[in-house]
Amino acid sequence: MANQEHLNLLGQGVEKWDEWREEHSEEIADLSGADLSSAELGGANLSEAILAGADLSEADLSQANLYQADLDRAQLQGTYLVGTTLCGANLKGADLTSALMLGTNLSLNGSTLHGWVYSAHSTDLRGVNLSNAILDNADLSSTTLFGVIFAGIDLSLVKGLETVTHEGPSTIGIDTIIRSLGKIPEIFLRNAGVPDSIIEAIPSLVGSLSPIDYYSCFISYSSKDQAFAEQLHADLQRGSLLVCA
Repeated sequence: MANQEHLNLLGQGVEKWDEWREEHSEEIADLSGADLSSAELGGANLSEAILAGADLSEADLSQANLYQADLDRAQLQGTYLVGTTLCGANLKGADLTSALMLGTNLSLNGSTLHGWVYSAHSTDLRGVNLSNAILDNADLSSTTLFGVIFAGIDLSLVKGLETVTHEGPSTIGIDTIIRSLGKIPEIFLRNAGVPDSIIEAIPSLVGSLSPIDYYSCFISYSSKDQAFAEQLHADLQRGSLLVCA
């Protein structure tokens, strides 16, 4: 449950919120479970904030500081994350379907934010749904992945895929390979669990397609339909529509 005082402060606007954060830097902002859908939070200092289970769908978080924020199971569908700093953030179980993430910083590198230099911490992307997200120029350097769904997205412009740590397999959609024109590092695909036979076939697969063959498919569902969606996902996998280890 979110701290009502913190919610009220955030409701006064980003400028007032950032002033309060600067004056109370020792206090952890608790916005857990808050309904912040479509909120205008561009540039907000939400570093180390507790946003677990919060609804941030279609919110504007561009240029926001979410360093080490707890976004466990947060709803980030269609959220505007252009230039947002997510270094060290916990995104386990978060739904980033259709999120706009151009230039989003998810890297391990230390960052200078609001005048303070932070030490490096691993960004947790385990279980994240990146279906249909726009990741052009996003930096995934040295992030940790496991069970991530890369469906219907273009990975050709994503930075740092060669440095990703895979703690287990992730799902790489055929549509993602096609949208990326096959320009995905082999080491990334292999460590995500894609078989060598599929990796070797990618150049000929992409080369044989005409523009009309470039399409995507993703499953969008509410929490009450999760069991059905998971079964459908498994059936699609068995039908070879997705490459999944």
